[in-house]
Amino acid sequence: MAGALFIGPKWLGDFVMSIPMLRILEQRYGQVDCVLPSYLEPIFHRAGIEGSIKVLDIVSGEWGWAKRRQLANKIKPLDKEVAIVLPGSYKSALLPWMANIPRRVGYLGEFRYGLLNDIRSNASTRKIKTPYIQQYASLAIEKDEKLEGFDLVPRLRIDLSEQKKTLEKYNLLSLKKGKRLVICPGAANGKSKRWRSNYIIQLAKTAFSSGWEVWLMGGKVDVEFVQPMLAYLPFIQNLVGKTTLPEAIDLLGTSDVVVANDSGLMHVASALNKPVVAIYGSTHPHWASPQSDHHAIMYADLECQPCMKKTCPLKHHHCMTNILPERVFETIEDLYQREYSNC
Repeated sequence: MAGALFIGPKWLGDFVMSIPMLRILEQRYGQVDCVLPSYLEPIFHRAGIEGSIKVLDIVSGEWGWAKRRQLANKIKPLDKEVAIVLPGSYKSALLPWMANIPRRVGYLGEFRYGLLNDIRSNASTRKIKTPYIQQYASLAIEKDEKLEGFDLVPRLRIDLSEQKKTLEKYNLLSLKKGKRLVICPGAANGKSKRWRSNYIIQLAKTAFSSGWEVWLMGGKVDVEFVQPMLAYLPFIQNLVGKTTLPEAIDLLGTSDVVVANDSGLMHVASALNKPVVAIYGSTHPHWASPQSDHHAIMYADLECQPCMKKTCPLKHHHCMTNILPERVFETIEDLYQREYSNC
């Protein structure tokens, strides 16, 4: 039998948090082949995992039976020993079952009896939840094993030559003259995870007037949210919706501090070991906190948190409005001093 198969998530942040699990699989099984959406392929390569990508691009809600069967037929001759199924959907467990992989590990999710034959328990609740990194890594070890002694910090690598090319591409190579703050205002899967736009404007203005160079970064899905802010921020470097994922990784690597919601780019910045100020609204920092050496958590800790809703069910969004830009800026300055005071 030859190695492990990993059925990965569709979200960037979840895949970054699964990197420690992939390292454990690599140690135990050698080669790890990952089934992922094509846009996540750069993360796999920057994580330095020994293995390959099997691309599976399926629209959300689509069964994709034929696509899964076709890929399963390609995987079957690889004679994989074990498959780890990270997503909880019924559909995600079909491929390793179709490929006749003898051991199929995952959480029960959508009652996947039969599709999985090594089902793990997850006793998490809305208020008490095992951190995702630990949940994911636990699937790579035996049921009776503990995670003590394993490195559970996600790490990504910068490609210095590509970084230079990217800086040149966006005319940023000779720009930096002082401290660089990157703000990532977006968050997939719901408005309730996004800090307020007027607070972002105020933070950017305060930082700029205090000697910071300020960038905005995000994906194409964030363009609509960011566009109205730009009239108030003529001094900013706006990269939202312009970069590829590898470019975003390399540009984040040039930052001094990153401010982000609970989002994929927050986890990317953390995996690059950048100082991160992470802002949480509808989710809880215990579940998915940054793992960089220097980071700070901004969390209102209200009774209604975490609601896990896409929009605030109480209509006031106090979990975000209570996190004031003045406090965030003080935290940025404090993180910068902690990270660079000995440089």
